Amino acid sequence: MTHTRETKNQSLTDRIMRQVYFYWFMKRMAPAIVLQLGAFALLLTGIHEYVSIRFVAANATAAVSGGMGAMVSYVLSAVAKTGFIPQLLFGASVLLGILVLRDLRRALRYLLRREVKNFAALERFSS
Repeated sequence: MTHTRETKNQSLTDRIMRQVYFYWFMKRMAPAIVLQLGAFALLLTGIHEYVSIRFVAANATAAVSGGMGAMVSYVLSAVAKTGFIPQLLFGASVLLGILVLRDLRRALRYLLRREVKNFAALERFSS
């Protein structure tokens, strides 16, 4: 009987904490991530306008078949021969992608840390 009650209490606590984490994420992290993803979409649109993705993909696949040295040579020559705006768009999209990944990682670490603390508190309370 007590085991069943503990199981129900634990599942209720888990459900409530999932909702709390979801609301925290939506209130605290989602606005920043949505803005970053919007900026990322604008950058990708700019890249689409200034870069022929089809030709870049064809050249990259040919370079990959040549090995790592050919790929490095291709990337360096492509960057050197590209105009300023495509380089700027590509660099900005890489930096923005790093920021999005950083924020997602921070949110995940925060949630996991809170989960461990809550679990430890529940263990102390139930013992």
